[in-house]
Amino acid sequence: ATDKDAGNTICATLPASLSVAATGTGLTYQWYKGTAPGIALINGLNITGATSSTLNFNQVSLADTDNYYVVINGLSPCTNVQSGYALLTVLSTITIVQQPLSQSVCTGSNAVFMVNATAGGNPLSYQWRKKVGAGFVNIIGANLPILTITSATNADDGLYDVVITGTIGCTVAYSIQQTLTVNLLTVGGTVNTGLAVCSGTNTGTLVLSGHTGSIIRWEYSVNAGLSWLPVANTTTLLTYSNLIIETFYRAVVQSGICTAENSLSAAISIKPLPIALATPVTQTICSGGNI
Repeated sequence: ATDKDAGNTICATLPASLSVAATGTGLTYQWYKGTAPGIALINGLNITGATSSTLNFNQVSLADTDNYYVVINGLSPCTNVQSGYALLTVLSTITIVQQPLSQSVCTGSNAVFMVNATAGGNPLSYQWRKKVGAGFVNIIGANLPILTITSATNADDGLYDVVITGTIGCTVAYSIQQTLTVNLLTVGGTVNTGLAVCSGTNTGTLVLSGHTGSIIRWEYSVNAGLSWLPVANTTTLLTYSNLIIETFYRAVVQSGICTAENSLSAAISIKPLPIALATPVTQTICSGGNI
């Protein structure tokens, strides 16, 4: 095995990689941190390639400063081989004290990203960026620690980060990429027109349409909407049956974090069953007489 990287010195928050060149049949790899016996590395959010010939760091931090080596195994009867050590040294003049946080807002609301960084008293400059396609594009005029997106629309959805530049040492730091989600305003929609049914034995299906957002529940009222009771249903269809009193139905809808809205309600009115007031009896009359 031949070390392609005897060591690396890199600024914090930048990507880094260590690699090894080896020949053989059926080779497998396991990277370790520290001197042997070190700590076996596993793939995660910040590390990939822990079991390949190249170990990758998405963003290095001061805690990643250490020796690294890889153990390579081949097909039996060959024994495993340990590479030499590669020293990864992470330097940091710019320290990001507070990373920006992902935001979720409603259409028309403001979104605010904020970063807090220090460089030992040295001046810093900022450039916020948005991911467009495969890469990030600078946002013109976004050069402060706070990025405010006013009256957000769906076009503002996406990933954002900030590039922080200093004057000495490691002069560039990159924030964590965070997401802005712009939710459409909630629209309650309409429940199909109410019906009149016979009391007692009846059934039907109500349909919600024209809504924006997810259905949280349905509700019904038996006092013309003065108070409402919940129905555990989160679909656009609601089946009713065997009603004996006029009943109003509506759906409660919510889009993301936006305010929940009620749909227009529909009333199911009840028609009473016919009541026979007299029982007919058999009669015998003369021709031309009245009944």
